[in-house]
Amino acid sequence: MTTAALVSALCAAGAVWCRFSALRTRVRRPEPPRLGILGMLAGAPVALLVAMVMTPALTLIGLGCVAVIVTAALRWRRSRQRARRQERAAQVTELILVLAASLRAGLPAPAALGHAAEDEPVVRSAARAAERAADVSRALRGAHRGPGDDGLERLAIAWQVADRTGAPLAAVLDRLSEVERQERDLRREVAAGVAPARATAALMALLPAFGLLIGSGFGGDPMWMVITAHPIVALSVAVGAGLACVGVLWIDRIADGAEAA
Repeated sequence: MTTAALVSALCAAGAVWCRFSALRTRVRRPEPPRLGILGMLAGAPVALLVAMVMTPALTLIGLGCVAVIVTAALRWRRSRQRARRQERAAQVTELILVLAASLRAGLPAPAALGHAAEDEPVVRSAARAAERAADVSRALRGAHRGPGDDGLERLAIAWQVADRTGAPLAAVLDRLSEVERQERDLRREVAAGVAPARATAALMALLPAFGLLIGSGFGGDPMWMVITAHPIVALSVAVGAGLACVGVLWIDRIADGAEAA
């Protein structure tokens, strides 16, 4: 029965994960998510068949395991996206600082952009536009492609203001670089402030599992003698696991909103 519960949980979690992958693929390309559909068609019947031969208590425990696995996968994916966004924002901030320093050193705008493009290929189109005396701000806006690139939009606005008003570009970018430095420090402070909340949520969600381990360490068998033997207890455990997962995701959402504000 233990093996059947584990197989059921893994199959259902794989089906849900394939579905999430299919949704992400659909956002990128308008092609039908064949892999996600095949994954659900292959995983759902297997999970259903295994659940039918299991006891009700084990079925509930399997559903709780599915909730935990899906929550862990969602948190991992969100953390990866958050890390990429923060890394990209740091790269754009460094680009603006390098541009401001190059202009302050006396380099002309095309040369400063060309120097920055060596480390940041995304602004190569802007460097070519500066060499041809074309619209640099438009090229910078075209380089704004995704999360973390907001600094490129601000750089494009600053460049456009300098072009239209005749203000010294070096002075404008000096001011922008100061703003970007403050934004970077603020992002770090906010990330450090919400990190304990994320860690506390994960720890609180794992405390029941630690309780089961402690009970087993004292020579008891709470998992198989109490939980799986009584469907009401198993239902309570499954509902508790689901609520814990919802709480963790809710706190993550609040923390993400604080970082994005």
